[in-house]
Amino acid sequence: MPVISITRLRLRSLRYLPSFGWYTWQSKRQLTRSPGFLTGTLGSAPGLAYWTATAWVDEASMKAFRGSDWHQRAMRKLLDWCDEAAVARWTQDSSALPDRAAMLERMQASGRISKVRHPTAAHAAGQTVPDGRAPQPGLPIKPRAAAILLAAALLSGAWQTPPASAERPPILGISEVAIATSDIARAREFYGGLLGFTERGPKRSDIATFVVNARQELIIKAGLPPDRDERFIHLAFDADPAAMRTFLLARSMSTSTDPDGHAVQFVSKHRSADSGVATPDRRISRRILHAGLTIKDPAAADRFYKDTLGFSETWRGGRPEGTINWINMRVPDGTEYLEYMLYPAAPPTRQQLGSAHHVALLVQDIQQALETVRERTRPDDRNHRATPSIGVNNRWQLNVFDPDGTRIEFMEPWTVR
Repeated sequence: MPVISITRLRLRSLRYLPSFGWYTWQSKRQLTRSPGFLTGTLGSAPGLAYWTATAWVDEASMKAFRGSDWHQRAMRKLLDWCDEAAVARWTQDSSALPDRAAMLERMQASGRISKVRHPTAAHAAGQTVPDGRAPQPGLPIKPRAAAILLAAALLSGAWQTPPASAERPPILGISEVAIATSDIARAREFYGGLLGFTERGPKRSDIATFVVNARQELIIKAGLPPDRDERFIHLAFDADPAAMRTFLLARSMSTSTDPDGHAVQFVSKHRSADSGVATPDRRISRRILHAGLTIKDPAAADRFYKDTLGFSETWRGGRPEGTINWINMRVPDGTEYLEYMLYPAAPPTRQQLGSAHHVALLVQDIQQALETVRERTRPDDRNHRATPSIGVNNRWQLNVFDPDGTRIEFMEPWTVR
């Protein structure tokens, strides 16, 4: 699938503009000749801010251009010329570039800052678009004829397909879960106040990232429409994203969704053990044990998770006894797992979906978790009245719900004796 890349740069002085224009022109010439380049645009915003958007047949083509002569020369200069820089990348089914509003939204939602030697205060605080302005209509960039022919060949698969024998990269566990909310302030009270997770800065009005531990996060995004039942945005597993993309493409598998259409990502974010955790530590749990996704056809899900990714079944059960409602699938190189929530006959209701698409947090003592929940909630809060239960898997469990009805499950690691 095509790779889309957008960038935003801000010059820190008008005196750099002539040189910046020269390097931009040279880089553009090289871009139009680059194998794998599909289309692009150059735009600007008030205040010496400049945007680019480019589409590529694959990540390898994009990286090859980034390592090219003129682009490398420009990057070395921009370290000093710019005081703000950010980039966002993703894959999609077509090579269509996002419009100006979508570029701004994407950069704000998933962009990351790049290194500059003289950052503004906003850049140093992690803001990707401090002025909040979308780019103005830009100059289109088209590949030259030779590059067009090569891109067509790459898209057709003539040179793109890696060998199917490529080894699967390690999948170590769950990296992040992204959840939509209709009220970011109330969500902060739940995930930060009740669950005790520290929010990774800088604080933003549209997204909140909560640190579970050095390699796991819960990402809460504003903008859930009243008529949308689905609250899960994506589930990410701990693996090298580029290596996983190559591995899946070699098998003609989707790199972004599972057979049920759930957004699946591969992310690795290992940090120091205490990175981002506030003092005193208020976390009720320090680890995501599993996450649940609705599954219509477990055989189709197995072809993706088991046969391709190497997950293995560790348990199945249901209510009433003798039925199968849930199947636990452990990641191949760790102990965390995905829970199939089976809905073979009919899609779940909004309430059922909020419970089925859930995050399970590991706790050592369910009684201590219960007491902490009650200490941090008011008597009229539904979570204040939550009570533990012994699940079909014979483990103590305690369920609480965020303001939009997404279930968070506390679970002990051992069975009841």
